[in-house]
Order: sequence, then structure tokens, then C-alpha cells
Amino acid sequence: MMLLVTFCSKVTKGGIFRAKQHLVGGFRNATMCKKCPTHVREELQEYMQQKASAKTLDNCLIMRMLKFLEMTKMKMMLGQFLEAQKEINLVSLKEINLGNSKHLTAFPDLSQAKNLDRLNFEYCTSLVEVPSSIRFLDKLVDMNMRCCTSLTSLPSGIKLRSLKTLNFSGCLNLRKCPEVAGNINYLNLNEIAIEELPKSIGHLSGLIALNLRDCKRLSNPPGSIRLLKSLMTVDLSGCSNITLFPDISGDIRYLYLRETAIEETPSSIGCLSRLSCLDLKNCTRLKNLPSTIV
Repeated sequence: MMLLVTFCSKVTKGGIFRAKQHLVGGFRNATMCKKCPTHVREELQEYMQQKASAKTLDNCLIMRMLKFLEMTKMKMMLGQFLEAQKEINLVSLKEINLGNSKHLTAFPDLSQAKNLDRLNFEYCTSLVEVPSSIRFLDKLVDMNMRCCTSLTSLPSGIKLRSLKTLNFSGCLNLRKCPEVAGNINYLNLNEIAIEELPKSIGHLSGLIALNLRDCKRLSNPPGSIRLLKSLMTVDLSGCSNITLFPDISGDIRYLYLRETAIEETPSSIGCLSRLSCLDLKNCTRLKNLPSTIV
């Protein structure tokens, strides 16, 4: 059973206490709840609120057992959030969602959130950096930074060993490919400003999908990409500086190369026995296709 307090202007202590006797598991959108007893707030495990301000946090955030924190479209600045954060036991947190918080300029300190497995900062358009302290998040599985359009760089030497999905798509000013560990499965870097992929990408032995759609500055991938034996999907659509057909493993199944500057496909394409989709639409420089493609 979950306790849900939705847009409450008045909550009596007696009513909350009776619900608490069952199980306190969640507390959603309580933007006007000012009288929720402290002992109840301390046992909450889920908190979800849109358009949080410093004032509502002062009233609602005293949470020692919190596992899920969702505060999208926050109106507060980083300093105000950090003050409220002191009342949260970060060690218990499993998931943080601060998406669409357009006033947030930097990450909160998450070095103590060592059990965190999901992190969502998508559409935090004022966010300018990711701190090196993120390296402490050894259990992080999913990191979503989509459309953080002010983000320009990432700290080096951070390789989160548990990370499976990383999304920086739409980070239009990001000029460097993130360093990731070999356990990564899905790397989404659509519409970013990188000019090249590092040779070390060949070490990502667990990579299943590499999405680089509309990376207009991206040059031809390094030869080490052929080492990615688990790779099933590559999307280079709209990468107008790509002139060479990528040298990839025979296990590839989906290859999207539309609107690239590729001029020819190699005869070895016939060796891609598992390839079920090859998209070459609007490749205006493409001259012909080898007979081995049939």
C-alpha cells in the first residue's frame, strides 16, 4: 500500500498517522503540504514533485529513507537545492530524476549516493558541467543527459563499471566523446558536436547499439570499430562528413547511413550475413552497389 498526498492544502496529523500504520511508501506532488508530521516524512521512500521551489522543499524535505527522488521542472537554483539536499539520506537513493530543471547550472554532490542506479538530468538546459565526483557511482546503470544543450565538456578518467545505457543525445555543444567502460550496451550520442570517435571505442566489447545520428562534424570512425563483436545497430544518418563505409563486424543487423557522403560500398558487404536493414537513402555521392549485396 502506498500513501499518496496529491495537491493537499491541509493534511491532519491524525489522518497521516492512521495511513502510516499501513505503509508509507510515496508522497506525490505535495506542493502545498505544510503540516505533514516530521516522523512521517522521515520514513518516505518515494518523493515526486513538479516545479519545486526552495519554499516547498523547506516544508517537505526531511527524508532519511528516500529511494526515489523525482523533482522535474525545478524553479530553484543549485545553491537552494544543495541546502535542501542536506536533509536527504543520499546513501539510500536508487533513482534521481531532475529532468527539465532549466535553472540548474551544475550537478549536486552525489558522491554519497553510492547505491544510485538511475540518473536523469534530461532537458536541464542550463547545466554546464558534470563533476568528477560522479566516478563514485559504481552502481549506476542508466544515465540520461539528453538535451543538456549548455554542456560543453566531461571530466576525464570516469569509467562507470556498471553503466549499461548512456544518453547524451541533443547535447549540441558537447565536443568530446564520453569515456565509458567496456560493459556499456547502449551509447546514444545523436546531435552532438564531436569531430571524431576515440580509437579506444574498440574496447567496448559489450556495446550493442551506437547511435550518432546528425553528428555533422563527425569524421570517419576509426578502424577499431570492427572489434565491437556485440554491435548490432549503428546509426550514422545525417553525419555529412562520413565518406567511408564503416569497417564493422559481421554480426551487425541494422546499419543506418542515410544522408552521408559515402561514395561506395565495399564488396565485403556481402559478408555481413546478419544484416537485415541497410539504409542508404539520400546518399547523393554514392555511385553504385556491389553485386555481393544481393
